[in-house]
Amino acid sequence: MSVKIKLFAKIAEKAGQREIEVDVSNVREAFEILEERYEGLQGELFKADEKKIRDNITVIKDGRNITYLQGLETGLKDGGKLSVFPLVGGG
Repeated sequence: MSVKIKLFAKIAEKAGQREIEVDVSNVREAFEILEERYEGLQGELFKADEKKIRDNITVIKDGRNITYLQGLETGLKDGGKLSVFPLVGGG
């Protein structure tokens, strides 16, 4: 099933793209494909020794934060949308 992933800020810069389309069934698969396809994203999405999302990443599925759904196991449907945001700080 085809899912659109929108990438923002430094994640988009490191991938060299702002939007991609992948065939996956859950968020974990989407992140694994992102790290596989885009060398610049290796180590940017998952915590170093675990397959958990890094604390500085927010993932929105169809307008809802996956933290409040099923995390990495959140299912995706054909035509679904994911948005991946790094936390940004500054002053």
